[in-house]
Amino acid sequence: QILTSNGTCLTCSDDTVCSSPSHPAEESAPKDVCSEAKAGKKFSWRVKSSAVDESDIIVEVPLKKVNHEQHYRAQISTAVEATGKNDDVHKGRQVTQWSMTAVIASQGGVAWTKVPIPMNGDFGGVIQKTVFIDLPKDSEDLFEDTCASPYKVENYTVTEHLLRKNRLNVEASCSSGFQGDPRVEPCADDGL
Repeated sequence: QILTSNGTCLTCSDDTVCSSPSHPAEESAPKDVCSEAKAGKKFSWRVKSSAVDESDIIVEVPLKKVNHEQHYRAQISTAVEATGKNDDVHKGRQVTQWSMTAVIASQGGVAWTKVPIPMNGDFGGVIQKTVFIDLPKDSEDLFEDTCASPYKVENYTVTEHLLRKNRLNVEASCSSGFQGDPRVEPCADDGL
């Protein structure tokens, strides 16, 4: 599960997409593993140790749902049989070294951080580990609306320094042979 700093579960709702390379997002198994953990839930996948840049589980949360958060918690639980106990065979199937990469992306760019999650203890039962994920400070910029450049601007010289709606920094002047006092303002809404 991925939670906000105040404990709101981001992976427990229908607009979260959870998948793995061997299970498409349409299947229920990935969604089950990303929501509340329960004894006996069956979900397994082949771990590709040779593919360094591939993910075993991918969780996608809509940016609007994240609501400017930069601090999260991840709760990882080991698997356990429906009886609540694992025999020696199932103990040996547990993933002991997780690595979580948290990425936040918008039209304005990408920010990410990587967190190791070592799992240790008696794998005869459930082991749960909570880790804290702190995105870089500049990830806050990704939540800002970004203005789009006009498709065609004739008879003006335009220099775009920053296209963030709340901190728009664009200079405009009349092209040679034209007069006036051009102004640059962000649109009130998309497409206006």
